[in-house]
Amino acid sequence: MHDPAAQQKAVPPAGTVPTRPGAAAVAAQQKDSYKEPGTKHLVDEEEKKKPGNFMIVPQIEATFTLGKTSEFAGSFGIAGFGVDARYMALRPWRFGASISWQTISVRREDSVESSEAAYSGTMIKELSFNPILAKVGYTLSETEKLSSFAALGVGGTRSLRRIDTGIVALSDEQWHFTLASELGIEIPLGPIHVVGTGRLSYLAPSGGLGDQVLVNLCLGVGFD
Repeated sequence: MHDPAAQQKAVPPAGTVPTRPGAAAVAAQQKDSYKEPGTKHLVDEEEKKKPGNFMIVPQIEATFTLGKTSEFAGSFGIAGFGVDARYMALRPWRFGASISWQTISVRREDSVESSEAAYSGTMIKELSFNPILAKVGYTLSETEKLSSFAALGVGGTRSLRRIDTGIVALSDEQWHFTLASELGIEIPLGPIHVVGTGRLSYLAPSGGLGDQVLVNLCLGVGFD
């Protein structure tokens, strides 16, 4: 004898799929498994952008001359530009090179003597430098918002002293062996890095000119 009420309870409602006992709990456990410790980092590492291994930094450079170097054309110039290239795959070490152009000029009453004549009056005196350096550096600290570094550069610097008397132009060009030390910071802002650097350079004597000391303050934007 069949019980219609019991048979109706055994039939699942329309629109549902019969499942084994406990299947819902297993499905819920699998859905949440990627939130458990030990697996979350697999997702985070894919989403996090890895820092680049190569960076190009165009930058403006202000120049301060120290000692006797400042007697020729003053002690400060803001007309400077440089390009710094860095290879950073061997973190925390970094290797690279830079080339830059810096100039200081002043217009003033002065007098100067050449091998042919002596000149006096209002003249323009210009002092410019073109350092070409190979660099090795080290990352001192690094976070998501700020990193700092130190670097040592070795190379040569072309110096040019030029005097325009209004009648003739006199110039003296020399190359100097150069040592430069740097301290800097990098601030990542999305795909670019804001880079600030302080550099102290020593130029060895050359061609009758004594040693020269320069300080550069640089601000640039890095692209990796």
